[in-house]
Amino acid sequence: MSNASAAEATASKPLGRPPKQRQQRQRILNEAAKIIARVGYEECSLSRIAEGLDLSPPAIYHYFPTKQSIFSEIAMTTVKGIHEHGCDAIDVNQSFTRQLEQM
Repeated sequence: MSNASAAEATASKPLGRPPKQRQQRQRILNEAAKIIARVGYEECSLSRIAEGLDLSPPAIYHYFPTKQSIFSEIAMTTVKGIHEHGCDAIDVNQSFTRQLEQM
């Protein structure tokens, strides 16, 4: 390969890390939730999550230190959503019994 050909090949190849995708953290959480729902926590691996997003497993560590941290955030977000939905559905001006029935 001539020096000119080598220079052209190097110039066309992007250097460094690929650009971050918007909302990558949320994409990881969504993919992990799908996998956990399908195969369970034990069978969900960072490699499986990364594969579904076309990332390398080490790229996941940029956003989350462990699989458990991903699961914890999914669980907390879910519980928070259930709580907010429940609060919106309950009329606090009703009796306690009626509030329980509304849930």
